[in-house]
Amino acid sequence: YDLKGSWIDRTAAQPVVGRVYYCKHCSVPFVYGENDRCLLNRVHTPRRLLKDNDFQAGRVLLPLNLCLAYKEQLARDTQWLADHGIMDYSLLLGVRSRIVVQIPPYAGGSASAR
Repeated sequence: YDLKGSWIDRTAAQPVVGRVYYCKHCSVPFVYGENDRCLLNRVHTPRRLLKDNDFQAGRVLLPLNLCLAYKEQLARDTQWLADHGIMDYSLLLGVRSRIVVQIPPYAGGSASAR
């Protein structure tokens, strides 16, 4: 997400049918509107730079130590921008989805090589 803290002209353009995009699930290029299934057996979804109005979550949950570190860094960055008379800024927020698989502990006896 490219976040600027505004809502004016802050919505990403919609994907164009027939245009080539990279899938946000499998990273393979595909033609939007054709062959909708990706390698991960999901629907191809264009990987796009989204903006403020596209950010539907409204918040990001972080561990406390990261939250405090980011807040401190944002305060320093904001002060630097103000000290230098800079008004334009963006906060780039990357969101990565991961599939987490929990493997149950080994239930058998001790393993031995034969």
